[in-house]
Amino acid sequence: PSNQECLLRIHNPSGSALSLKFDYFNVHPSDSVQVFDGTSTSGLRLHPGSGFSGSAVPKITLTASSGTMLVRFTTDALHNSKGWHAEYSADCPVLRSGEGALASNRDTAFGTVVVFTCPIGQEFATGTSKITTECLPGGNWSVSYIPRCQEVYCGPVPQIDNGFSIGSSNVTYRGEALYQCYAGFAFPSALPFEKVSCLADGRWERLPTCLASQCPPLPETAHANSTILNGGGRSYGTIVRFECDPGYVRTGHPVILCMSNGTWSSAPPTCSRAICPKLPEIANGFVIEASQRYFFGDEARVQCHKGFKLVGGSNIIRCGPEQTFLNPPKCEDINECASSQCDQASTECINTPGSFYCKCRSGFTTTMDCRPVGDLGLTSGGIPDESVTVSSSEVGYPKELIRLNSGVGWCGTNIEPGFNWVLLDLKAPTIVRGFRTQSVQRTDGSLAFTSAVRIQYTNNLTDVMKDYTNPDGTPVEFRILEPTLSVLNLPAPIEAQYIKFKIQDYNVAPCLRLEVMGCTRLECSDINECATNNGGCDQKCINSPGSYGCVCNVGYELFSSNGTAGFNVDKAETGEKDGDIFQYNKTCVPVMCPPLEAPENGIILTTQESYHFGDLVSFHCHFGFVMAGSASLLCTSGGVWNGSVPECQYAKCVSLPDDVEEGLSVLRSDRESVLVPFRENVTLKCSSNGRQLRGTATSSFRQCVYDPKPGFPEYWLSGSSPGCPRADCGLPVPTPGAEYGNYVDTRYQSSFFFGCQDTFKLAGQTDRNDNVVRCQASGVWDFGDLRCEGPVCQDPGRPVDGYQFATSYEQGSEVQFGCSKPGYILINPRPITCIREPECKVVKPLGLASGRIPDSAINATSERPNYEARNIRLNSVTGWCGKQEAFTYVSVDLGQVYRVKAILVKGVVTNDIVGRPTEIRFFYKQAESENYVVYFPNFNLTMRDPGNYGELAMITLPKYVQARFVILGIVSYMDNACLKFELMGCEEPAVEPLLGYDYGYSPCVDNEPPVFQNCPQQPIVVRKGPNGIQSVNLTEPVAIDNSGAIARLEVKPQSFRTPLTTFKDMAVKYVAFDF
Repeated sequence: PSNQECLLRIHNPSGSALSLKFDYFNVHPSDSVQVFDGTSTSGLRLHPGSGFSGSAVPKITLTASSGTMLVRFTTDALHNSKGWHAEYSADCPVLRSGEGALASNRDTAFGTVVVFTCPIGQEFATGTSKITTECLPGGNWSVSYIPRCQEVYCGPVPQIDNGFSIGSSNVTYRGEALYQCYAGFAFPSALPFEKVSCLADGRWERLPTCLASQCPPLPETAHANSTILNGGGRSYGTIVRFECDPGYVRTGHPVILCMSNGTWSSAPPTCSRAICPKLPEIANGFVIEASQRYFFGDEARVQCHKGFKLVGGSNIIRCGPEQTFLNPPKCEDINECASSQCDQASTECINTPGSFYCKCRSGFTTTMDCRPVGDLGLTSGGIPDESVTVSSSEVGYPKELIRLNSGVGWCGTNIEPGFNWVLLDLKAPTIVRGFRTQSVQRTDGSLAFTSAVRIQYTNNLTDVMKDYTNPDGTPVEFRILEPTLSVLNLPAPIEAQYIKFKIQDYNVAPCLRLEVMGCTRLECSDINECATNNGGCDQKCINSPGSYGCVCNVGYELFSSNGTAGFNVDKAETGEKDGDIFQYNKTCVPVMCPPLEAPENGIILTTQESYHFGDLVSFHCHFGFVMAGSASLLCTSGGVWNGSVPECQYAKCVSLPDDVEEGLSVLRSDRESVLVPFRENVTLKCSSNGRQLRGTATSSFRQCVYDPKPGFPEYWLSGSSPGCPRADCGLPVPTPGAEYGNYVDTRYQSSFFFGCQDTFKLAGQTDRNDNVVRCQASGVWDFGDLRCEGPVCQDPGRPVDGYQFATSYEQGSEVQFGCSKPGYILINPRPITCIREPECKVVKPLGLASGRIPDSAINATSERPNYEARNIRLNSVTGWCGKQEAFTYVSVDLGQVYRVKAILVKGVVTNDIVGRPTEIRFFYKQAESENYVVYFPNFNLTMRDPGNYGELAMITLPKYVQARFVILGIVSYMDNACLKFELMGCEEPAVEPLLGYDYGYSPCVDNEPPVFQNCPQQPIVVRKGPNGIQSVNLTEPVAIDNSGAIARLEVKPQSFRTPLTTFKDMAVKYVAFDF
């Protein structure tokens, strides 16, 4: 089921353990089956991870030791599968086995099979050697009784002929019986007593025999002749002499004697074949089983090294009577290339002494794929001893024994890592895929083996050998952990003729038995020349076995010779080198199309002399003519144009249609034709009431002109679409206190209701004696004398040295201000507006400049003489200056709560001091018991002219703040912490005002800097006369300002005073500041 959570609780009434195992399982990966030991999911989790899912049947049997199991099956809403099936049962009780019985396992889950056996030499009391029992569903064992184990019984001690038993230890397993022969008889072993044992299978060992006291018959000695020198042949005193056949040598005494105890004085001698002590030396070959000893008549097999063949006799040689091998054959090189297995298409066979390799042809590269992979010849002898070179050899462990099938092995003598090595010559470049190693049994019984190996390889011993490395360039070190047969495969095969195995680490001694695995590469893989720089091809590169070719896209052809499609190789190039503009059989050039001619009364818009694929050629008709046909032709991929040359015809415009609904009439000179010749006009007229032509210069006519625009033909009756729209009255002019109803648009016959806001009274009427304002046919709204009578804003005042200009104080009316003093301007020239529900009725100064706020209400953190806090007022001559502090400020008690809307700030400039804040912080609160509120963010003050300390800055707050106590702190300043300021706002009203102004009037500020009179326009030159330095009359410059006062005058350098005598050039600068 989808989107379900199924909980299955399984309980064993007896409270003992129960088990569950799945026999079918197919659950989608998004679903899961969870199994818990207990009654809830907090019990021991028997499932792995988040539960079982997928199609693999869980192999484990789940056992709940608590006796209760919870199976939770969760599915989602999107996927489903066939589900699952499981069996469950109570577990069987623990089996109580008899003494000595051995169990295959101790599981008690249902379905468990347990096999009981007894130790060697014992069996169950029931006589059986094995008992099998299974835990059946329901919790019962198929066999519940397991008897004890007891010793195997061999039966009574058996009797022998001509002898008797003299006792036994017991008649069960490992029991022994002792025998003795009767007088005149003896055991063949000549021992006085013989013992037999009771075996593990309940049988006695083979019984001894007692023979009569005479020498036993002499065995027949192969290849020997015996002669009796004395006696009857087996009786006491018999003497026998032995002589070997020709070709054999005797081992043992040549004469033996039958002694009184019935035994011969020694064993008869043997005649063994004569040994051939030295194997023949066969160049490029070897004798198989070279370590074997060969005797007269023995045959040895000769095998040539890999890559050589047997000539001059059989591969079987026989040890001759002279203890030498007769007629040994020779091994000569096989020319494998005569019947090469090399792939003829991709390789060239190269024969080498004893081998061959497949050299890649041009256009092909080596590949590490080859078949079949097998041993390269150390074990089989395909790699001869002379192809094996070692660093050194320990006595008794020569290099010849390094082969894996050697019974001994090779050991080096150096103890330093990497100084013991084995170099193999594979006779030709061969692909090596891995190697096998085996430990070496040393004479002291210890096992020596190599535990770490590095590989080096090359194709030429005169070159530096390359390390077999990881991708990061570090040498690969092959690790061997146990002294067993180890197979080590190379992660990446290599191809080399010479391969060196360097022993980096070893156990006991640097010993090794070795075989190398690989194969001979018979083919090469094609080099995809197109993969590198596209094979040098301009467009497409087509790879082929051992070669490649360039192909061009549709519309292009391969540049094969000079003149192809009209293109030629530059004189400075050859066409054969990379980088040439045109490269033979690599560069693609566009196919050529035939030339074109211009149409009559038109031209071709191109300067090309020839045309190629993709060229788009455009045509243009002379002025007054229009094109019939395509305006451009495209040179196609087939080298032909996609059409024919167009025609140029005299231009005509399509006439405009009459619009009956709007009453528009279009009058033409030829009423029968809808086409208007170039430069001719049509006349436009409107005939419906309230509809009129648009009031433009061309609204009454249209002329057929050349006026190309997007979406229009080149020749058309140019101009906006004509029409007789309804007269447009425009947006109705706002009326103070009035509210207008909705209207569809502002055109003829549209209307809306005229109403008044609260506190206003409707007065007057329209020309139709109602209060519905209609757009008339004349394009004027019919307001009649409708109006709203009600309250007005109060006089907002005017700035000092300024004036006010207003036509009304009604709602919506604007009041403008100006400055009457020459050189003064408003700091903010925008008008203020009488609005409904304002923040203040009138925004005005709160009393610092007027003196309403007393000196006692003004305090500061610090102050300077003549620049006390009481001088903070904007109209003060000096101003307030604090001392050098981390944070200095001035506080003001306004006397009551005001709504603060703006702050006017300026710096201080006098002959004594200058200073201006560049960043201030504003604090405020309503009651003395409250904490100050910090206004965020700080205010940054800028100046139009650097050094203009007295410039006034007006900071307007977006939303008023209610405050009685305010602090203005100086965060940063220029020169000194000085300022003057005034607050703008209004008293906190008891009732919110109905009408008022959005802002207060802007103060007038001096916009003209001081000017100097008598300022020299040329340098003043002091001359030397007959009596020394001559005096110069100088009228010092005087500063004047339009404000009537100069706040500060600076002369630089400060030491300049008249009269003055000087002997060097000096520059004098006068700077004046106004307030």
